Amino acid sequence: MPLILEEFLLFQVGLALRRRSAASEQKPLVPAVDDRVRAAARAVLPFALTAGQRQALADIVADMVRPAPMQRLLQGDVGAGKTIVALLAAVVAMENGLQVALMAPTEILAEQHYLTVRRLLAASAYQIALLTGAGTGAQRRHVRDGLASGRVQFVVGTHALVQEAVAFSRLGLVVVDEQHRFGVLQRAVLRAKGWNPDVLVMTATPIPRTLALTLYGDLDVSVIRGAPPRADANRDAGAPAVAQGRGARPGAAGARRGTPGLHRVPARGGVVESRRARRDGDGRPPGGGGLPGVPPRRCCTDGCARRRRTA
Repeated sequence: MPLILEEFLLFQVGLALRRRSAASEQKPLVPAVDDRVRAAARAVLPFALTAGQRQALADIVADMVRPAPMQRLLQGDVGAGKTIVALLAAVVAMENGLQVALMAPTEILAEQHYLTVRRLLAASAYQIALLTGAGTGAQRRHVRDGLASGRVQFVVGTHALVQEAVAFSRLGLVVVDEQHRFGVLQRAVLRAKGWNPDVLVMTATPIPRTLALTLYGDLDVSVIRGAPPRADANRDAGAPAVAQGRGARPGAAGARRGTPGLHRVPARGGVVESRRARRDGDGRPPGGGGLPGVPPRRCCTDGCARRRRTA
């Protein structure tokens, strides 16, 4: 047998053994979904879910109510709405008395997730915390104490979550964003801090189905196709007359469709035309003509003509 086929066989056998081992594990507390949980989930929804989001959420919740821990990969483009799906899964876990940990690869991304979660759950009684290396020692100790005592139900953090000093009271759901930027051991360490918790990993990297089944054979895969409708697109579609009035941006609609148009960007002196718009509009290279009070620069000057004649 060629070496590459032997390695592939061993890899697939290892994935099959891992899936069998995960299926044999049991969660000490299996979440239940009833009218109370559904009402709590609807209370945090700022908009209606798309068909792809509803299907992904249905897959996740179906895994969560099973005795075996969930191992699922959620794939979707940037802006597809993966975060709100993960947040609704977190509501299911917290309504069942479990803690949730969301781990992001960078402090900036962790802070963005923290602000989003805190805004959407502002009307709830959940305690939400942020744990990164940027916090002071007193802040980190306060968060760690809240996690150990169960006072904090939802924590967003970076690699700081896998530190030995971090302990959870009842960790039931682990969410890992941009999972390809974490090592297998880091995810395993965070999972080991809970009671065989459900694990949801998210990625915006397009993964072909064949490759996903090969590399992530130990994970079930859900894909969110498409993206929620943009608010500005809805406004443009619903108010065509306004787009033609004062304050309209000529060519903006065409720019979103990828067609040539007049792109305008703010500048210190007023409004300048973009390089592409000038090139597509009159064929001249961009000069200073877009700025108020500055004459346009012409490419064919007298000196340019003399150089061509002498050449």
